[in-house]
Amino acid sequence: NSSTCHWAMKKTASLQRPLVVDRREVRKSSWKRNHCKRSDFERTTRRFLLTAVLLVRVYAQDPARLGVQEVFSWLDYLRYSGVDHVLLYDAYQRSDESLLKAVSEYRSTGFLTYIDWSPYSHPYSIDRTQVAAYQSAMERYGCESLWHIAIDIDEYPFSPADLKPGFLARYVAKLKPSVSREYYEQDRAYRFGWSESDADDHVGNGEKAVHAALKISPSDVPVLEVTMDNYLHLGAPHPNDERHMIGRYWRRDRTVSNDLVKPIYRCDPQAVVSRIHHNGIQVSGVSLRGNSSILRLNHYWGAR
Repeated sequence: NSSTCHWAMKKTASLQRPLVVDRREVRKSSWKRNHCKRSDFERTTRRFLLTAVLLVRVYAQDPARLGVQEVFSWLDYLRYSGVDHVLLYDAYQRSDESLLKAVSEYRSTGFLTYIDWSPYSHPYSIDRTQVAAYQSAMERYGCESLWHIAIDIDEYPFSPADLKPGFLARYVAKLKPSVSREYYEQDRAYRFGWSESDADDHVGNGEKAVHAALKISPSDVPVLEVTMDNYLHLGAPHPNDERHMIGRYWRRDRTVSNDLVKPIYRCDPQAVVSRIHHNGIQVSGVSLRGNSSILRLNHYWGAR
């Protein structure tokens, strides 16, 4: 609720020297270069538990009317939730739309890395712009984090079971690394939240490496992705003139709104290929549908 999420953690530890990846670097060095060449899921060798990936364009003609204030609110909420770091891919099309200066405070604390994604923003396409940004995050920065979460600025992870700061980090830290192959084969359809379309059960060269990195039995199936059910908040904004999106839209669907889930996924480009709702699983692994009574995605769609 809005009172619970009022919200911001103003004090944050300095995590790293701020990074800015500008247009020249993007053009000079292809984002397709794989900087994460080995499967290694040891927390001691990675700086972050959870990194959020955002592809965004803020512009005056946006039908959703999402602006810089919404970016700030979203970043503060993610920091409250326990996200360690944010990779912001700025897909501006005009120079006055750039968020580089606007997010300078978040960069100065090391909470955010800014990537100029304008070379891939026009013409915009799902594959060339959005999916490419998620894959870039995996391949360029995946070695820094154990998990990625790819969501938009009107999407807020929420836990009805844990309302305290750091709830998302605690959820991710408790995720089990694998399920037994017998359990997976018997119940993979729908009974326990598995979906045939959720898990591409392909055996690739990286399977042994993933098993070794996660320290799981060869007979087990690694959990490479957990999805969050989508709950829409709809209608006109509440007449309280609340600046924060959470306080504007109070009417939420009582049940899951649609199949457009969003993923939390392992950072290993040899095991996972980025997509928007379900990632491609390159090795023998599974995507688990999360329990929405523990974690769901509140999507503030409004009156669009």
